[in-house]
Amino acid sequence: MQYPELNHFFTAGDAFHITVTRKSQLMESHEPMQIIINGYQAGLLKNGETATYPIYGEQAQLQAYLAMNKTPVVHISAAEASEKSFLVESSMTNTLFITGTILVIISAILVLRTEQLLYMLIAAPPALYHVYMRFIKKDKYLLIREMEIADVKLS
Repeated sequence: MQYPELNHFFTAGDAFHITVTRKSQLMESHEPMQIIINGYQAGLLKNGETATYPIYGEQAQLQAYLAMNKTPVVHISAAEASEKSFLVESSMTNTLFITGTILVIISAILVLRTEQLLYMLIAAPPALYHVYMRFIKKDKYLLIREMEIADVKLS
């Protein structure tokens, strides 16, 4: 269900805005991220995309979902500012993802060439870290933070 663009109880002057940026990352780059505002799906963000959403009322609750992971709820008050910007990112950095992928490939090549299954241990640390973050620490996998004015101008 899409977030209602116009609310009959508030005029356009009563709105404040929330800008949400999804950081461009390799992990789940093909998956759209759901942006939830006050319990409604406000929109979907592709990898590296930014969108601004109007909020009608005095406060809002912001949350982002990606696959089976979600961010903690962020409470936003209209009294704090007329516009707020947030960055949503995965705790799995591009460097960790690339390093893990390379170790898995090296491990697979060594196992296939030598037929020694012991080489699978090379791929164990990145694989276990990924499983731990995605399935056990699901509430810590996605991070959301308010962007400072300097961050907004740079992007």
